[in-house]
Amino acid sequence: MDLVELGLVFHERQEGQLCAQHALNAVLQGSYFSAVDLSQLARDLDSQELEALADGATTPPTPNTRAKFQSQNYDDSGFFSIQVLEKALGVWNLTLTPLTSPAAKQAREDPASIDAFILNLDEHWLTLRRFGGSRSRFYNLDSTLERPKYVSEFYLQALLSELSAAGYSVFVVGGNLPSSDADAYATSVPIPPQSTTQGTKVSSKNDAAATQKGLVAFSGKGYSLGSGSGDHDNSNSVDEDPELAAAIAMSMRAGIDEENQELQKALAMSIQPPKIESHREESELDIIRRKRLEALNKRF
Repeated sequence: MDLVELGLVFHERQEGQLCAQHALNAVLQGSYFSAVDLSQLARDLDSQELEALADGATTPPTPNTRAKFQSQNYDDSGFFSIQVLEKALGVWNLTLTPLTSPAAKQAREDPASIDAFILNLDEHWLTLRRFGGSRSRFYNLDSTLERPKYVSEFYLQALLSELSAAGYSVFVVGGNLPSSDADAYATSVPIPPQSTTQGTKVSSKNDAAATQKGLVAFSGKGYSLGSGSGDHDNSNSVDEDPELAAAIAMSMRAGIDEENQELQKALAMSIQPPKIESHREESELDIIRRKRLEALNKRF
């Protein structure tokens, strides 16, 4: 049985917007921080920032100044800033370093040698952690997952690259993590089959896929196929059929009545390029074309 199946991996499910709390406790492998604890740390940081703003001024921050001050460290939804996470981990002599920092060169070149990563996108935090110091014992501890997901050493690099490309900020957790039951049993429990499932919600992934497919971003008129999308353009069918183009122009000038609605439906269906159909479908197309010609004759 795997560490997860044995119940040895600590994993908090998403509660409200408290993903920062869940990510911290996933690193530490226990309920070490609550929302109240993190709120107090955030308020302490707010006070320090207010003092820093008043540094050099003739008077300390006034009640009016404090009233207008808006915290960037937490809000009522349960979001906490990177500064709060850094201060919380500092209690355990742990640090957070951006993966893009020169100091994180080893993490970029050999991520399996790192004990844990904390990632952020918008206001969502998640943790990737290994157990027992084993390169093959990484787990995705995202609180939005039903249960932790195993990440093989091979897939770890691809996962970090994928999340970074999707807009996630990746931070390397430095220092000695507190030992847990999962750490103690990591080397004695069989390794799960290699997973190719990410199991992480990436909010910008669909947007990136849409751009690659040639979809134009929302502009008040919905999505549309951009040039170069590779899809067949039916506008050529209209250009190649003068009678059809004339009929369309006439139908656009006419009032919206029952006869015109029938004509528009027939024209729309006849725009499609000719195809080899079954006998029954050919008969239906003949009927449509006949109705179109009858409607056109009425106009002349």
